[in-house]
Amino acid sequence: MCPQVRERIDEGKYRRWDNFERDMMLIFENAKLFNMEGSEIHADAVVLEQVFKAQPAPAAYSRK
Repeated sequence: MCPQVRERIDEGKYRRWDNFERDMMLIFENAKLFNMEGSEIHADAVVLEQVFKAQPAPAAYSRK
């Protein structure tokens, strides 16, 4: 996980799910953008993005 996202989690800075979701989507998009299609990192980013999107927001967070 991105060190900045880990730090925000540890410090409790994510008050809303969509803020965390936005940062995670940026990580996935950057992994796909900066790694060639067909590479292991690109493929992993695609799968992780799909898995992340399939998960419901935790009840402790508001969606918006």
